[in-house]
Amino acid sequence: MKSRMKLRDGGRYYVWNYWEPAGPWDYKPDGSPSTGSGCIRNGGYYGIDLEGIVTAYEHKLVFDRDDINR
Repeated sequence: MKSRMKLRDGGRYYVWNYWEPAGPWDYKPDGSPSTGSGCIRNGGYYGIDLEGIVTAYEHKLVFDRDDINR
């Protein structure tokens, strides 16, 4: 999950690239993304992912205090 986050504005915050194509199979024959450009239409997924981030932080895995502050 953290590998999909890119620091912006001199490290002040992250931009979360929720969907990144893994290969040609992630595109329709016309070249457009098969998943709607990574637009997640069910907001519940964001909450689930955020819960995972917080859990990883609480267990001192992957995310640290600086990440959370961003």
